[in-house]
Amino acid sequence: MFLEDEIDFGADLYSLYFIFLAKLGSLMFYIPEGAGRTFLALYIGYLTLFEVLTVNRSYSEDTYLASKRN
Repeated sequence: MFLEDEIDFGADLYSLYFIFLAKLGSLMFYIPEGAGRTFLALYIGYLTLFEVLTVNRSYSEDTYLASKRN
């Protein structure tokens, strides 16, 4: 029976081991997720800047040349 408000887990090896593994497991989950989200954001930015604008430029050149021929 515990009479204290807070239980001291500092001397309990099993709870320290569990806390360490929980923090390590969450770190191993969130780092790849953050890297994936960053890569996805950069890839979407790349597509927006280069691929979409390239297609738009190609369309502008085609319409310009078509109007120039007529």
